[in-house]
Amino acid sequence: MPVNEPVGSMVVDIGGGTSEAAVISFDGIVVLQSIRVADDEMNDAILNHIKKLIG
Repeated sequence: MPVNEPVGSMVVDIGGGTSEAAVISFDGIVVLQSIRVADDEMNDAILNHIKKLIG
């Protein structure tokens, strides 16, 4: 990832209890967010979203 350039790269970590997302640019974290949604709850949300997309 070009983290030392003026381009943002997003990194997402979906864990067992929390999910974190960060945008990295210019060799540093621009923004970081952590939420207590993960594991089965996240799987269900993705599955429901895909079901809506395909009808």
